[in-house]
Amino acid sequence: MTRAEDCAAVVHEAVAQFGRLDILVNNAGRGTKYVSDTFMTEPTRFWKVAPTLGAW
Repeated sequence: MTRAEDCAAVVHEAVAQFGRLDILVNNAGRGTKYVSDTFMTEPTRFWKVAPTLGAW
């Protein structure tokens, strides 16, 4: 799930199949050490990380 289009397709398919989406947990990410050099001293908030940052 490193492409925004793939994520959108999963959401679209879930809504088409079930009529709605109540919650989505994306647990396919990588650790914050891949998106911030200061991950040990300054926490990186996942909502502040660009979707493509740290992609494989």
